[in-house]
Amino acid sequence: MASNDILAMLGTGDLVGPKGNTVPISSLAGKSLALYFSAHWCPPCRMFTPALVKVYEAMRAAGRDDFEFIFLSSDRSEAQFDEYRATMPWLSLPYAKRDEKTALSTRFRVTGIPSLITVAPDGTVVNAGARGAAMEDPTGAAFPWPPQPLSNLEMTTECNGLTINDAPALVAFLEGCDDIEQREAIDGALRPAAEAAAALSKGGGGGGGGVQLWFYAAGSGGVVQRVRTMCGLGAASADAGAQMLILDLPDRGAYYVSDASEVTPETLAAFVGAFNDGKRGLTRKQLS
Repeated sequence: MASNDILAMLGTGDLVGPKGNTVPISSLAGKSLALYFSAHWCPPCRMFTPALVKVYEAMRAAGRDDFEFIFLSSDRSEAQFDEYRATMPWLSLPYAKRDEKTALSTRFRVTGIPSLITVAPDGTVVNAGARGAAMEDPTGAAFPWPPQPLSNLEMTTECNGLTINDAPALVAFLEGCDDIEQREAIDGALRPAAEAAAALSKGGGGGGGGVQLWFYAAGSGGVVQRVRTMCGLGAASADAGAQMLILDLPDRGAYYVSDASEVTPETLAAFVGAFNDGKRGLTRKQLS
């Protein structure tokens, strides 16, 4: 999609500034965009918005003027929209442009909020799931946040521009490991494997039914404890060490647990290799 096509989808006229001022849609030409689909009634949105505000303000404080954030509202009334956008320092699509907002939601396949999508100046999508990347980059230095092959499950359920619901996902639980063990697992095993898989996928040799998303959890924040509970892993402990599982939510909530208590290049390759090879020797379990 070309940049002027996205601008055309925003409609004619102006966007609304944070103080009620208007800004011509045409002024967005040549800039990277962050499209923020959100709503006042959505608790996760209200939790995420203040963090995103800090990122935006840090980017502006650094002197950057090559980008814009745009709020696209799913609020249920214009009063709610006005109240919510008052907490944001960026532009908003006017509430009256319901058709334009719906068209953009459809175009970018937004099925849940909050959703943050970044777009390059030429109109190509950089990251269709940029919320986690924004959370991990408080200064916005890496904006527009191209997808990363390895994500922190405490921060996000998004990886490689997809969500954990979209494709098979390797999750390494490292809460029971000390700092050195965590760093060795992340930098010595998980990151190289995730980067190699991403490179293979870009070259047309990956994907399919194999592991496409890669996550780690060094603590119990975010959805980590919920995933543990749903998969019957119990509480993390030093005795248990590291734990690995592969979530295959598209396969009716299937998951597979590794017997390994360490995350090394060898244990990781064996586990992922077995899954990618028709789930060879692995026991299918079902989310409860």
